[in-house]
Amino acid sequence: MKLLFKYIALLILLLSAPIFAAKKNEFKFYLMGASNQIQVTRAKGLLRKYIFHNTHRGLFSYHGEKGLVPEGANNCQWINSKKIKCQLNKDKMFSNGKKVKAHHYVSRFQEVIDPTSKSFASQFLLNLKNAQLILKGEKSPSYLGVRATDDHTIIFNFKTNDPEFLFKIARPQFSPSYSDAINKINNAEIWVTNGPYKFSQWNPEKSISLVENPFYSKKLKSKRPPVIALMLEDDQTALTLYDTNHLSFLNRLSTTNIPYYKKQKDFLQVPMAKFDYIGFGPSLLKYPNLRKAMSLSLNYPELQKIYHALGRPGCASLPKSYLNQVPCYSFDLMKALEILKQVPKAARVKVWKLVYSKMGGDDHNKGMQWVANQWKKHLNLKIELTPIESGMFISRIKNKTPDLFRKGVPLNRPTCLAALENFSKNNPENYIQLKSQAYDNMLRRLSLSSIQHKRDLCSQLVGYLLNAYKLIPMGRIHYSMRINAHFKGWHINELNQLDLTNLTYKK
Repeated sequence: MKLLFKYIALLILLLSAPIFAAKKNEFKFYLMGASNQIQVTRAKGLLRKYIFHNTHRGLFSYHGEKGLVPEGANNCQWINSKKIKCQLNKDKMFSNGKKVKAHHYVSRFQEVIDPTSKSFASQFLLNLKNAQLILKGEKSPSYLGVRATDDHTIIFNFKTNDPEFLFKIARPQFSPSYSDAINKINNAEIWVTNGPYKFSQWNPEKSISLVENPFYSKKLKSKRPPVIALMLEDDQTALTLYDTNHLSFLNRLSTTNIPYYKKQKDFLQVPMAKFDYIGFGPSLLKYPNLRKAMSLSLNYPELQKIYHALGRPGCASLPKSYLNQVPCYSFDLMKALEILKQVPKAARVKVWKLVYSKMGGDDHNKGMQWVANQWKKHLNLKIELTPIESGMFISRIKNKTPDLFRKGVPLNRPTCLAALENFSKNNPENYIQLKSQAYDNMLRRLSLSSIQHKRDLCSQLVGYLLNAYKLIPMGRIHYSMRINAHFKGWHINELNQLDLTNLTYKK
Protein backbone atom coordinates (compact mmCIF):
# COMPACT_ATOMS: atom_id res chain seq x y z
CA MET A 1 0.00 0.00 0.00
CA LYS A 2 2.85 2.38 0.83
CA LEU A 3 4.43 1.68 -2.56
CA LEU A 4 1.11 2.42 -4.27
CA PHE A 5 0.78 5.79 -2.54
CA LYS A 6 4.41 6.56 -3.37
CA TYR A 7 3.83 5.74 -7.04
CA ILE A 8 0.65 7.87 -7.16
CA ALA A 9 2.51 10.76 -5.50
CA LEU A 10 5.28 10.47 -8.07
CA LEU A 11 2.80 10.56 -10.96
CA ILE A 12 1.21 13.70 -9.50
CA LEU A 13 4.67 15.21 -9.20
CA LEU A 14 5.45 14.36 -12.81
CA LEU A 15 2.28 16.01 -14.03
CA SER A 16 2.58 19.14 -11.89
CA ALA A 17 6.30 19.96 -11.59
CA PRO A 18 7.80 21.85 -14.55
CA ILE A 19 11.24 20.45 -13.74
CA PHE A 20 10.04 17.00 -14.89
CA ALA A 21 8.30 18.28 -18.01
CA ALA A 22 9.46 16.19 -20.95
CA LYS A 23 11.28 17.91 -23.80
CA LYS A 24 12.52 15.45 -26.37
CA ASN A 25 15.87 17.04 -27.10
CA GLU A 26 16.90 17.50 -23.44
CA PHE A 27 19.45 14.97 -22.23
CA LYS A 28 18.25 14.22 -18.70
CA PHE A 29 19.87 12.01 -16.10
CA TYR A 30 19.97 11.97 -12.31
CA LEU A 31 22.32 12.34 -9.35
CA MET A 32 21.62 10.88 -5.94
CA GLY A 33 20.87 13.52 -3.30
CA ALA A 34 21.64 17.23 -3.26
CA SER A 35 24.77 18.70 -4.86
CA ASN A 36 25.95 21.67 -2.81
CA GLN A 37 29.61 21.55 -3.87
CA ILE A 38 29.98 24.23 -6.55
CA GLN A 39 33.78 24.43 -6.53
CA VAL A 40 35.35 22.40 -9.33
CA THR A 41 38.51 21.84 -7.24
CA ARG A 42 36.43 20.03 -4.59
CA ALA A 43 33.98 18.18 -6.83
CA LYS A 44 33.70 14.44 -6.21
CA GLY A 45 31.72 11.43 -7.37
CA LEU A 46 29.21 11.67 -10.20
CA LEU A 47 29.06 15.45 -9.81
CA ARG A 48 32.65 15.55 -11.04
CA LYS A 49 32.36 12.70 -13.56
CA TYR A 50 29.03 13.66 -15.14
CA ILE A 51 28.77 17.43 -14.64
CA PHE A 52 32.18 19.07 -14.21
CA HIS A 53 33.77 16.67 -16.71
CA ASN A 54 31.59 18.33 -19.37
CA THR A 55 32.04 21.93 -18.22
CA HIS A 56 35.74 21.94 -17.32
CA ARG A 57 38.58 20.30 -19.24
CA GLY A 58 42.27 20.16 -18.34
CA LEU A 59 45.28 19.67 -20.57
CA PHE A 60 43.93 16.21 -21.45
CA SER A 61 40.80 14.15 -21.02
CA TYR A 62 40.62 10.36 -21.05
CA HIS A 63 38.70 8.30 -23.61
CA GLY A 64 38.19 4.57 -23.11
CA GLU A 65 39.27 3.69 -26.66
CA LYS A 66 41.55 6.59 -27.63
CA GLY A 67 43.45 6.98 -24.35
CA LEU A 68 44.62 10.47 -23.42
CA VAL A 69 42.91 13.02 -25.67
CA PRO A 70 44.45 16.51 -26.04
CA GLU A 71 42.21 19.26 -24.70
CA GLY A 72 44.08 22.38 -23.63
CA ALA A 73 47.41 20.90 -24.71
CA ASN A 74 48.56 20.10 -28.22
CA ASN A 75 51.20 17.82 -26.73
CA CYS A 76 53.26 17.22 -23.62
CA GLN A 77 56.76 15.70 -23.71
CA TRP A 78 59.11 14.44 -21.04
CA ILE A 79 62.35 16.45 -21.29
CA ASN A 80 63.93 14.16 -18.70
CA SER A 81 62.68 11.99 -15.81
CA LYS A 82 61.80 15.09 -13.76
CA LYS A 83 60.55 17.60 -16.32
CA ILE A 84 57.57 17.83 -18.69
CA LYS A 85 57.06 20.52 -21.34
CA CYS A 86 53.51 21.14 -22.62
CA GLN A 87 52.60 23.16 -25.70
CA LEU A 88 49.06 24.55 -25.51
CA ASN A 89 46.37 24.72 -28.17
CA LYS A 90 46.31 28.41 -29.14
CA ASP A 91 42.69 28.21 -30.31
CA LYS A 92 41.17 27.23 -26.97
CA MET A 93 38.77 29.74 -25.40
CA PHE A 94 36.68 30.14 -22.27
CA SER A 95 32.89 30.20 -22.45
CA ASN A 96 33.02 34.03 -22.47
CA GLY A 97 35.11 34.05 -25.66
CA LYS A 98 38.41 34.97 -23.98
CA LYS A 99 41.60 33.06 -24.91
CA VAL A 100 42.92 30.36 -22.59
CA LYS A 101 46.55 30.99 -21.73
CA ALA A 102 49.24 29.14 -19.82
CA HIS A 103 48.98 31.30 -16.69
CA HIS A 104 45.32 30.22 -16.32
CA TYR A 105 46.50 26.62 -15.85
CA VAL A 106 49.29 27.63 -13.49
CA SER A 107 46.75 29.51 -11.35
CA ARG A 108 44.60 26.40 -11.10
CA PHE A 109 47.47 24.12 -10.09
CA GLN A 110 48.48 26.63 -7.41
CA GLU A 111 44.89 26.80 -6.18
CA VAL A 112 44.63 23.02 -5.89
CA ILE A 113 47.89 22.70 -3.93
CA ASP A 114 47.00 25.58 -1.62
CA PRO A 115 46.12 23.91 1.73
CA THR A 116 43.37 26.48 2.34
CA SER A 117 41.49 25.23 -0.74
CA LYS A 118 41.07 21.78 0.86
CA SER A 119 41.05 20.12 -2.55
CA PHE A 120 41.38 16.34 -2.50
CA ALA A 121 42.96 16.68 -5.98
CA SER A 122 46.16 17.94 -4.31
CA GLN A 123 47.10 14.24 -3.87
CA PHE A 124 47.85 14.09 -7.62
CA LEU A 125 50.48 16.83 -7.37
CA LEU A 126 52.56 15.44 -4.53
CA ASN A 127 55.51 14.55 -6.75
CA LEU A 128 55.86 18.08 -8.13
CA LYS A 129 58.67 20.21 -6.77
CA ASN A 130 57.80 21.85 -3.41
CA ALA A 131 54.28 20.36 -3.36
CA GLN A 132 54.60 18.69 0.02
CA LEU A 133 56.26 21.74 1.58
CA ILE A 134 53.36 23.89 0.36
CA LEU A 135 50.77 21.51 1.84
CA LYS A 136 52.62 21.73 5.18
CA GLY A 137 52.41 25.53 5.02
CA GLU A 138 56.18 25.92 4.75
CA LYS A 139 56.10 27.52 1.29
CA SER A 140 53.70 29.60 -0.78
CA PRO A 141 51.71 27.92 -3.61
CA SER A 142 53.66 30.12 -6.04
CA TYR A 143 56.69 27.85 -5.42
CA LEU A 144 54.93 24.80 -6.90
CA GLY A 145 56.94 23.15 -9.68
CA VAL A 146 54.77 24.44 -12.52
CA ARG A 147 55.35 27.64 -14.52
CA ALA A 148 54.38 29.34 -17.73
CA THR A 149 57.33 30.30 -19.90
CA ASP A 150 55.04 32.13 -22.34
CA ASP A 151 51.30 32.27 -23.15
CA HIS A 152 51.29 28.78 -24.65
CA THR A 153 54.02 26.81 -22.85
CA ILE A 154 53.95 25.14 -19.42
CA ILE A 155 56.87 23.44 -17.66
CA PHE A 156 56.36 20.92 -14.87
CA ASN A 157 59.30 20.21 -12.55
CA PHE A 158 59.23 17.16 -10.29
CA LYS A 159 60.94 16.23 -7.08
CA THR A 160 60.17 12.56 -7.73
CA ASN A 161 59.61 10.82 -11.04
CA ASP A 162 55.89 10.45 -11.79
CA PRO A 163 55.29 8.48 -15.05
CA GLU A 164 51.48 8.57 -14.67
CA PHE A 165 51.29 12.32 -14.06
CA LEU A 166 49.40 13.16 -17.28
CA PHE A 167 46.73 10.59 -16.41
CA LYS A 168 46.43 12.10 -12.93
CA ILE A 169 45.74 15.61 -14.22
CA ALA A 170 43.28 14.55 -16.95
CA ARG A 171 40.42 15.68 -14.76
CA PRO A 172 38.28 18.84 -14.38
CA GLN A 173 40.02 19.96 -11.17
CA PHE A 174 42.99 20.95 -13.34
CA SER A 175 41.06 23.01 -15.85
CA PRO A 176 42.29 26.59 -16.46
CA SER A 177 41.08 29.16 -13.94
CA TYR A 178 39.71 32.28 -15.62
CA SER A 179 38.72 34.06 -12.42
CA ASP A 180 38.43 32.54 -8.99
CA ALA A 181 36.23 35.43 -7.88
CA ILE A 182 33.61 34.86 -10.58
CA ASN A 183 33.43 31.10 -10.16
CA LYS A 184 32.98 31.34 -6.40
CA ILE A 185 29.83 33.43 -6.74
CA ASN A 186 26.72 31.32 -6.19
CA ASN A 187 25.30 32.16 -9.61
CA ALA A 188 25.89 29.47 -12.20
CA GLU A 189 24.78 31.65 -15.12
CA ILE A 190 27.90 33.83 -14.91
CA TRP A 191 30.43 31.07 -14.24
CA VAL A 192 33.19 30.85 -16.83
CA THR A 193 34.01 27.34 -18.06
CA ASN A 194 36.11 25.88 -20.88
CA GLY A 195 34.44 22.51 -21.61
CA PRO A 196 31.82 21.63 -24.22
CA TYR A 197 29.09 22.86 -21.87
CA LYS A 198 28.50 25.79 -19.55
CA PHE A 199 26.08 26.22 -16.65
CA SER A 200 22.70 27.82 -17.11
CA GLN A 201 21.21 26.97 -13.70
CA TRP A 202 22.24 25.33 -10.41
CA ASN A 203 19.66 24.46 -7.81
CA PRO A 204 21.42 22.13 -5.35
CA GLU A 205 18.14 20.64 -4.11
CA LYS A 206 16.47 20.10 -7.50
CA SER A 207 18.56 20.20 -10.66
CA ILE A 208 21.63 21.38 -12.57
CA SER A 209 21.20 22.66 -16.14
CA LEU A 210 23.87 22.91 -18.82
CA VAL A 211 23.84 24.50 -22.26
CA GLU A 212 26.32 24.36 -25.09
CA ASN A 213 29.53 26.36 -24.80
CA PRO A 214 29.72 27.87 -28.33
CA PHE A 215 33.42 28.69 -27.92
CA TYR A 216 34.57 25.14 -27.12
CA SER A 217 35.22 23.95 -30.68
CA LYS A 218 34.65 25.08 -34.23
CA LYS A 219 34.76 21.53 -35.61
CA LEU A 220 31.30 20.34 -34.55
CA LYS A 221 28.60 20.94 -37.15
CA SER A 222 25.50 20.30 -35.02
CA LYS A 223 24.44 22.02 -31.84
CA ARG A 224 24.69 20.07 -28.58
CA PRO A 225 21.37 19.39 -26.84
CA PRO A 226 20.73 20.96 -23.41
CA VAL A 227 21.62 18.78 -20.42
CA ILE A 228 19.73 18.51 -17.12
CA ALA A 229 20.71 16.53 -14.03
CA LEU A 230 17.90 15.95 -11.54
CA MET A 231 18.56 15.46 -7.83
CA LEU A 232 16.75 12.29 -6.72
CA GLU A 233 16.70 10.30 -3.51
CA ASP A 234 16.40 6.72 -4.79
CA ASP A 235 16.96 4.53 -7.85
CA GLN A 236 13.35 3.38 -8.05
CA THR A 237 12.15 6.94 -8.61
CA ALA A 238 14.77 7.31 -11.34
CA LEU A 239 13.58 4.10 -13.02
CA THR A 240 9.98 5.33 -13.00
CA LEU A 241 11.02 8.65 -14.47
CA TYR A 242 12.96 6.90 -17.21
CA ASP A 243 10.06 4.59 -18.05
CA THR A 244 7.75 7.61 -18.36
CA ASN A 245 10.24 9.41 -20.68
CA HIS A 246 11.22 12.01 -18.07
CA LEU A 247 14.83 10.80 -18.07
CA SER A 248 16.87 9.97 -21.14
CA PHE A 249 19.77 8.26 -19.31
CA LEU A 250 19.51 5.86 -16.39
CA ASN A 251 23.04 5.46 -15.08
CA ARG A 252 22.29 2.79 -12.48
CA LEU A 253 19.96 -0.18 -12.82
CA SER A 254 19.77 -2.60 -9.90
CA THR A 255 20.69 -6.23 -10.51
CA THR A 256 17.13 -7.23 -9.61
CA ASN A 257 15.90 -5.47 -12.75
CA ILE A 258 18.54 -6.86 -15.14
CA PRO A 259 16.62 -10.02 -16.22
CA TYR A 260 13.62 -7.92 -17.24
CA TYR A 261 15.46 -5.18 -19.12
CA LYS A 262 18.56 -6.89 -20.53
CA LYS A 263 16.87 -7.87 -23.81
CA GLN A 264 15.61 -4.37 -24.49
CA LYS A 265 17.43 -2.22 -27.03
CA ASP A 266 18.13 0.61 -24.56
CA PHE A 267 19.97 -1.67 -22.10
CA LEU A 268 23.75 -1.73 -21.85
CA GLN A 269 26.42 -2.92 -19.42
CA VAL A 270 29.60 -0.88 -19.15
CA PRO A 271 32.76 -2.48 -17.68
CA MET A 272 34.34 -0.32 -15.00
CA ALA A 273 37.91 0.02 -13.74
CA LYS A 274 37.36 -0.64 -10.04
CA PHE A 275 38.87 -2.74 -7.29
CA ASP A 276 35.92 -3.54 -5.04
CA TYR A 277 36.64 -5.97 -2.22
CA ILE A 278 35.64 -7.32 1.18
CA GLY A 279 38.46 -6.42 3.51
CA PHE A 280 39.65 -8.17 6.67
CA GLY A 281 40.18 -5.71 9.50
CA PRO A 282 42.90 -5.65 12.21
CA SER A 283 40.94 -7.94 14.53
CA LEU A 284 41.35 -10.76 11.99
CA LEU A 285 45.09 -10.25 11.41
CA LYS A 286 46.02 -12.81 14.06
CA TYR A 287 43.75 -15.46 12.49
CA PRO A 288 45.28 -16.17 9.05
CA ASN A 289 43.63 -19.61 8.85
CA LEU A 290 40.22 -18.11 9.54
CA ARG A 291 40.72 -15.57 6.75
CA LYS A 292 41.80 -18.35 4.43
CA ALA A 293 38.82 -20.54 5.31
CA MET A 294 36.43 -17.62 4.80
CA SER A 295 37.99 -16.85 1.41
CA LEU A 296 37.59 -20.44 0.17
CA SER A 297 34.08 -21.07 1.53
CA LEU A 298 32.10 -18.69 -0.71
CA ASN A 299 30.32 -20.18 -3.71
CA TYR A 300 31.48 -17.46 -6.10
CA PRO A 301 29.66 -18.77 -9.23
CA GLU A 302 26.41 -18.66 -7.25
CA LEU A 303 26.95 -14.99 -6.33
CA GLN A 304 27.76 -14.27 -9.97
CA LYS A 305 24.34 -15.64 -10.95
CA ILE A 306 22.59 -13.67 -8.22
CA TYR A 307 24.18 -10.45 -9.46
CA HIS A 308 23.79 -11.37 -13.15
CA ALA A 309 27.43 -10.32 -13.23
CA LEU A 310 29.75 -10.55 -16.21
CA GLY A 311 32.80 -10.76 -13.93
CA ARG A 312 33.14 -13.55 -11.36
CA PRO A 313 33.37 -12.56 -7.67
CA GLY A 314 36.54 -13.89 -6.09
CA CYS A 315 38.58 -12.76 -9.09
CA ALA A 316 40.61 -9.59 -9.46
CA SER A 317 38.28 -6.66 -10.10
CA LEU A 318 40.53 -5.09 -12.73
CA PRO A 319 40.25 -4.91 -16.53
CA LYS A 320 41.88 -7.92 -18.21
CA SER A 321 44.05 -5.53 -20.22
CA TYR A 322 45.91 -4.68 -16.98
CA LEU A 323 46.84 -8.30 -16.28
CA ASN A 324 48.56 -11.23 -17.94
CA GLN A 325 46.69 -13.62 -15.68
CA VAL A 326 43.61 -12.97 -13.55
CA PRO A 327 44.20 -14.26 -9.98
CA CYS A 328 41.08 -15.75 -8.38
CA TYR A 329 39.85 -17.54 -5.29
CA SER A 330 38.02 -20.81 -5.95
CA PHE A 331 35.15 -22.26 -3.96
CA ASP A 332 36.70 -25.20 -2.09
CA LEU A 333 34.56 -26.11 0.90
CA MET A 334 36.42 -29.29 1.86
CA LYS A 335 39.70 -27.40 2.05
CA ALA A 336 38.04 -24.54 3.94
CA LEU A 337 36.66 -26.94 6.58
CA GLU A 338 40.05 -28.59 7.03
CA ILE A 339 41.70 -25.19 7.54
CA LEU A 340 38.92 -24.12 9.93
CA LYS A 341 39.92 -26.94 12.31
CA GLN A 342 43.18 -25.07 12.93
CA VAL A 343 41.33 -21.90 14.05
CA PRO A 344 41.00 -21.31 17.81
CA LYS A 345 37.50 -21.89 19.18
CA ALA A 346 37.29 -18.31 20.46
CA ALA A 347 37.52 -17.04 16.89
CA ARG A 348 35.02 -19.61 15.57
CA VAL A 349 32.29 -18.69 18.08
CA LYS A 350 32.83 -14.93 18.04
CA VAL A 351 30.29 -12.64 16.36
CA TRP A 352 32.11 -10.81 13.56
CA LYS A 353 30.81 -7.51 12.25
CA LEU A 354 30.59 -6.83 8.51
CA VAL A 355 30.15 -3.13 7.72
CA TYR A 356 29.17 -1.69 4.34
CA SER A 357 27.84 1.57 2.92
CA LYS A 358 24.16 2.14 2.22
CA MET A 359 25.15 4.00 -0.94
CA GLY A 360 25.41 0.64 -2.72
CA GLY A 361 21.65 0.27 -2.34
CA ASP A 362 19.83 -3.04 -2.64
CA ASP A 363 22.68 -4.64 -4.59
CA HIS A 364 25.21 -4.29 -1.78
CA ASN A 365 22.65 -5.24 0.83
CA LYS A 366 21.69 -8.39 -1.08
CA GLY A 367 25.32 -9.33 -1.69
CA MET A 368 26.40 -8.90 1.93
CA GLN A 369 23.41 -10.90 3.19
CA TRP A 370 24.45 -13.69 0.85
CA VAL A 371 28.06 -13.56 2.11
CA ALA A 372 26.92 -13.70 5.75
CA ASN A 373 24.59 -16.64 5.00
CA GLN A 374 27.38 -18.52 3.20
CA TRP A 375 29.73 -18.19 6.16
CA LYS A 376 26.95 -19.30 8.52
CA LYS A 377 25.94 -22.21 6.29
CA HIS A 378 29.42 -23.46 5.40
CA LEU A 379 31.56 -22.54 8.43
CA ASN A 380 28.95 -21.92 11.14
CA LEU A 381 30.32 -18.42 11.65
CA LYS A 382 28.16 -15.68 13.12
CA ILE A 383 28.22 -12.48 11.05
CA GLU A 384 26.48 -9.29 12.12
CA LEU A 385 25.65 -7.04 9.16
CA THR A 386 25.94 -3.28 9.71
CA PRO A 387 24.92 -1.02 6.82
CA ILE A 388 25.74 2.63 7.55
CA GLU A 389 25.34 5.97 5.80
CA SER A 390 27.94 6.66 3.13
CA GLY A 391 29.20 9.83 4.85
CA MET A 392 29.92 7.86 8.03
CA PHE A 393 31.30 4.77 6.32
CA ILE A 394 34.74 6.13 5.42
CA SER A 395 35.10 7.73 8.85
CA ARG A 396 34.26 4.41 10.45
CA ILE A 397 36.79 2.31 8.56
CA LYS A 398 39.47 5.00 8.97
CA ASN A 399 39.11 5.58 12.70
CA LYS A 400 38.11 2.14 13.91
CA THR A 401 38.37 -0.42 11.14
CA PRO A 402 35.69 -3.11 11.66
CA ASP A 403 36.24 -6.87 11.54
CA LEU A 404 35.04 -7.00 7.93
CA PHE A 405 34.03 -4.29 5.48
CA ARG A 406 32.95 -4.02 1.87
CA LYS A 407 34.88 -1.25 0.08
CA GLY A 408 34.31 0.11 -3.39
CA VAL A 409 37.46 1.47 -5.05
CA PRO A 410 36.79 3.42 -8.25
CA LEU A 411 40.09 4.14 -9.97
CA ASN A 412 41.18 7.77 -10.40
CA ARG A 413 43.12 6.88 -13.56
CA PRO A 414 43.09 3.87 -15.90
CA THR A 415 46.11 1.99 -14.55
CA CYS A 416 46.83 -1.00 -12.33
CA LEU A 417 48.96 1.21 -10.10
CA ALA A 418 45.93 3.40 -9.35
CA ALA A 419 44.22 0.39 -7.75
CA LEU A 420 47.09 -1.37 -6.01
CA GLU A 421 48.86 1.67 -4.55
CA ASN A 422 45.92 1.83 -2.11
CA PHE A 423 47.53 -1.07 -0.23
CA SER A 424 51.03 0.37 0.10
CA LYS A 425 52.34 0.74 3.63
CA ASN A 426 51.80 4.49 4.09
CA ASN A 427 48.72 4.97 1.90
CA PRO A 428 45.76 6.38 3.87
CA GLU A 429 43.44 4.06 1.89
CA ASN A 430 45.28 0.96 3.17
CA TYR A 431 42.40 -0.15 5.39
CA ILE A 432 43.54 -3.80 5.34
CA GLN A 433 46.77 -2.55 7.00
CA LEU A 434 49.11 -4.43 4.70
CA LYS A 435 52.70 -3.73 5.72
CA SER A 436 54.97 -5.42 3.23
CA GLN A 437 58.26 -4.10 1.93
CA ALA A 438 58.19 -6.72 -0.83
CA TYR A 439 54.79 -5.48 -1.99
CA ASP A 440 55.94 -1.83 -1.92
CA ASN A 441 59.08 -2.72 -3.89
CA MET A 442 56.94 -4.37 -6.60
CA LEU A 443 54.74 -1.27 -6.68
CA ARG A 444 57.75 0.93 -7.38
CA ARG A 445 58.82 -1.39 -10.19
CA LEU A 446 55.28 -1.32 -11.56
CA SER A 447 55.29 2.49 -11.73
CA LEU A 448 58.47 2.51 -13.85
CA SER A 449 57.96 -0.59 -16.02
CA SER A 450 57.13 -1.02 -19.70
CA ILE A 451 53.58 -2.02 -20.66
CA GLN A 452 54.37 -5.75 -20.91
CA HIS A 453 56.15 -5.81 -17.56
CA LYS A 454 53.31 -3.80 -16.04
CA ARG A 455 50.91 -6.65 -16.83
CA ASP A 456 53.25 -9.21 -15.27
CA LEU A 457 53.76 -7.14 -12.14
CA CYS A 458 50.07 -6.29 -11.84
CA SER A 459 49.22 -10.02 -11.84
CA GLN A 460 51.96 -10.69 -9.28
CA LEU A 461 50.76 -7.92 -6.98
CA VAL A 462 47.12 -9.05 -7.06
CA GLY A 463 48.33 -12.60 -6.48
CA TYR A 464 50.32 -11.38 -3.49
CA LEU A 465 47.19 -9.83 -1.94
CA LEU A 466 45.16 -12.98 -2.50
CA ASN A 467 47.88 -15.29 -1.19
CA ALA A 468 48.05 -13.18 1.96
CA TYR A 469 44.25 -13.57 2.40
CA LYS A 470 43.90 -9.89 3.23
CA LEU A 471 40.83 -9.28 1.07
CA ILE A 472 38.25 -10.93 -1.16
CA PRO A 473 37.93 -9.25 -4.58
CA MET A 474 34.39 -8.77 -5.90
CA GLY A 475 35.18 -9.50 -9.55
CA ARG A 476 35.04 -7.26 -12.61
CA ILE A 477 32.30 -4.69 -12.08
CA HIS A 478 29.88 -3.78 -14.88
CA TYR A 479 27.36 -0.96 -14.49
CA SER A 480 23.95 -1.71 -15.96
CA MET A 481 22.42 1.33 -17.67
CA ARG A 482 19.65 2.40 -20.03
CA ILE A 483 19.78 5.22 -22.55
CA ASN A 484 17.34 6.77 -25.00
CA ALA A 485 18.33 5.71 -28.51
CA HIS A 486 17.62 9.18 -29.96
CA PHE A 487 20.79 10.50 -28.31
CA LYS A 488 24.05 9.77 -30.12
CA GLY A 489 27.69 10.71 -29.67
CA TRP A 490 27.91 10.19 -25.90
CA HIS A 491 30.69 8.09 -24.39
CA ILE A 492 31.28 6.48 -20.99
CA ASN A 493 34.77 5.24 -20.18
CA GLU A 494 35.83 2.68 -17.58
CA LEU A 495 36.34 5.47 -15.03
CA ASN A 496 32.59 6.17 -15.28
CA GLN A 497 33.21 9.58 -16.84
CA LEU A 498 30.36 10.70 -19.05
CA ASP A 499 31.61 12.56 -22.12
CA LEU A 500 28.98 14.63 -23.95
CA THR A 501 31.39 16.46 -26.25
CA ASN A 502 29.80 15.00 -29.39
CA LEU A 503 26.26 14.60 -28.06
CA THR A 504 23.50 14.94 -30.66
CA TYR A 505 19.76 14.30 -30.74
CA LYS A 506 18.38 12.33 -33.70
CA LYS A 507 14.62 12.41 -34.27
